Amino acid sequence: MSKVPEEEANPIGDRRQSASRSEYRASEAAFLDNNILEAERGREFSRLNAFEIPKLRLFGCLLLSLGVFLHNELVLHTLSQGEWLLLTFALIAYAAVSWLVLLALAQSPLLGKARTAFLFVDVLLWGVVIYVTGANQSWLFFLMLVRNADQAHGSFRRSLRFGALSTAVYIAVVLWAAF
Repeated sequence: MSKVPEEEANPIGDRRQSASRSEYRASEAAFLDNNILEAERGREFSRLNAFEIPKLRLFGCLLLSLGVFLHNELVLHTLSQGEWLLLTFALIAYAAVSWLVLLALAQSPLLGKARTAFLFVDVLLWGVVIYVTGANQSWLFFLMLVRNADQAHGSFRRSLRFGALSTAVYIAVVLWAAF
């Protein structure tokens, strides 16, 4: 009796081995794709927080400065150039410092906490802007609604925190101006 090679004797077993090898290769490729995808997400998240958000913050600070200038000139008729320049310098310095901090923390796990801290500081700066534009007479009171609106996509708790902070800052500004 002649010996039949093992592959010919059991063709089903060979197909199973071949199938399991291809499944292994497919799962290995999917694992590598997931790792590549996660690395790309991390790079995109870092780029967003280290470059795009600070650019938007700087643009917003410049718009606030322009808003203060126009409001005090056209509405209150009490434009103090020195006060406006000081506020403009403070807004630009804040945007630059926040940019440097976020850039330094771009690869750090503290990036999310720093980003959230700057969102809170934004609200405090808006309180200063409202105070400079006349406190309870300011037409820029709507600034306090902006942070709550742009955080509405997150959790309810986060949005509620920003809403409470905005309310507290506005009340503090009005009370500071009253006394």
